[in-house]
Amino acid sequence: MTSNVRLPGKMKKGASATVMSEHSASDEPGPKTADSPGETPEVVSPSEPITPTDEEIFGPLPALRGEGQENLKAILAALIEDVRPRDLIEKIFVHDAACSQFDLQRLRRLKSNVVASAKLQGARKVLADIDPKLNFIDWAERWVAGDPEAIRFISKRLAAVGLAEDTIADEAFLAKIDEIERIDLMIMRFELRRNGAFEEMWRHRRALAEQFRASAEEFQLGRIDYDPEALRRGKRR
Repeated sequence: MTSNVRLPGKMKKGASATVMSEHSASDEPGPKTADSPGETPEVVSPSEPITPTDEEIFGPLPALRGEGQENLKAILAALIEDVRPRDLIEKIFVHDAACSQFDLQRLRRLKSNVVASAKLQGARKVLADIDPKLNFIDWAERWVAGDPEAIRFISKRLAAVGLAEDTIADEAFLAKIDEIERIDLMIMRFELRRNGAFEEMWRHRRALAEQFRASAEEFQLGRIDYDPEALRRGKRR
């Protein structure tokens, strides 16, 4: 069966397709482009490099309450002033060396306190050996407390038998010899760690110096092309 419906006018060739295309384009959602009138493209600025702080890299300083964090800060500042680290690797070595030096101070202070805590024990033993009938407990306690009369009395008793006051310190040292030996081993390890940090930093600097020297020779021979900034960092462009 044939339809007798007539269209009201003859459309130009391609007009219907153009209308449909414009209609569909206006209905479809999507991002606006720079070709749209009155629209400007969004400019995305490159992200700036983020430089972490020292606390973000190394964490808080390992100083306990009462130890004096300013002392550790002074050690770190003195090492930075003397060594002048050039990059992050050298900063890590300097920070490790500063912490090791601070730990060494802590251990030496601990060693001194351990001996000092045994002075009373040493004084009692020395006085008991000199005169067992002497009230050495009372005199020893007064001597450790710094009583002038007890200091003069014990000095005379020691001199009478040919001994010096160092004898008491020696007895205190011997009383804590096991603890002192363990502390000395820890001191040795931290000294090796501190010295190792410096050695690694010098090795790192020598490696950079060799790299710079080789780069300079290649640059002079015209084998490679460097820009100044890349040459300073030791990297090829």
